[in-house]
Amino acid sequence: VVDTAARRSVQADLARREADTLTRLNRALLRSEHGVGDLLDLVRETFAMTAATVLRADVDGAWAVVATRGDDPPTTPAAADAEADASQRVKLLLRGRPLPPHDLRVLAAFATHLAVVLDRSELAAQAAAAERLAQGNRLRTALLAAVSHDLRTPLAGIKAAVSTLRAPEVAWSSGDRDELLEAIEESADRLAAIIANLLDL
Repeated sequence: VVDTAARRSVQADLARREADTLTRLNRALLRSEHGVGDLLDLVRETFAMTAATVLRADVDGAWAVVATRGDDPPTTPAAADAEADASQRVKLLLRGRPLPPHDLRVLAAFATHLAVVLDRSELAAQAAAAERLAQGNRLRTALLAAVSHDLRTPLAGIKAAVSTLRAPEVAWSSGDRDELLEAIEESADRLAAIIANLLDL
C-alpha cells in the first residue's frame, strides 16, 4: 500500500508539473507577440537545455533551419539529444541531455504549438502581402479613373471640332475654321502630353 501510494504520489507530481508547463505554454501561445524564438527560449528554460532548433521540410523533403536559440544548436535530427515532430514538415530539436518519456510528451506539445505559431506567422505574411496587392490595385483603379477622364476630354474636343468642320450645311469663314483647327491642335497637344506622362509613369 505504501509503495502504491508513493508511486501514485510521484505520478501526480509529474502530471502536475506537465500541467503547469502546458499552462505556461498556452499562455505564451495566446500572446500574439510571442514568436518562434520566444517559444524556443521557453523550451530551453523548461527542459534545461543548451540549445533548441526548429526545422522545416522543403518541397524536396530536405530539412531547413527556421529558427535557433542557444549555443551550438543542432541542425539535423542526428545531432539532437531530443526531438519531437510537430507535423510531417516541422520538427523541434533540443541539445543538452536526453529526456525521459514523460518530458517527451510535453515536448511534443511544444512542437505542436511551434507549428501553430509558424502557420500563424505565414498567414500574417500572406495577409500583409494581400493587403499590399489590394493597395496597389486601389491605386491603379484610382489612376485609371483619373486618366480616363483626362484622356476623354481632349478626345471629345477633337471629335467635336472635326465634326463641326465637316458639317456640309455650314459655310465656315476662314477665321472660324482657323479657330476650330487651333482647338483641335491644342487638344491633340494636350492628349500627347497626357500619353507621354502615362508612358513615363
